[in-house]
Amino acid sequence: MDTNINIQSSKFKKRVSKLLSIMHDKNVIIHLNMGLLKRYFLITQSYDLLMENSGNNPSLSIKKSEELTIHINSFYINLRGGLDNSAFALNHYFKLNMYQNIIDLFGKDFKKTIINHINSYKDIIDDYNDWHTDLKQFRDTAAHRLPLYIPRSIITSDAQERDFNELESQRQAFIKHEQYTESLACSENSNSY
Repeated sequence: MDTNINIQSSKFKKRVSKLLSIMHDKNVIIHLNMGLLKRYFLITQSYDLLMENSGNNPSLSIKKSEELTIHINSFYINLRGGLDNSAFALNHYFKLNMYQNIIDLFGKDFKKTIINHINSYKDIIDDYNDWHTDLKQFRDTAAHRLPLYIPRSIITSDAQERDFNELESQRQAFIKHEQYTESLACSENSNSY
């Protein structure tokens, strides 16, 4: 397990615990404790498992591939969900009373409203717009279209070339066979018995 992640984990937990100790709004506590912290646990578990299995094996078993596929989808969905929990906590903390469909840390309406309470919010959050766009692309795909997938193996450049050459040889052999069969059929048709 990555010690850097563990250090960050303990710092993160201490910060959230400190936040929870000064929060008195039940909804803020629910979104931070039951939402963000629970998702954080799921995210770190998925991340650790994915990192333990990255680049180690040229080929994975079907079971391992399926397990990693579950965790890559869990990672992205819970990361996005954690951002939503954070936005909902801010909404309740500052009593913004925003409609739930527009509560989004990166949303235009949310930014306009929250800037009245946190002056530097837009500057801080805008630094992460590109990251958020990439995250949203992966999460939206996982949630609404095709799930992300960890393949059992990856074909390297050398393997691709070898496989291509083998297929090309088979194709050439097939063409020669077809030409031979065709010429044989023509010669049989031209000969009368």
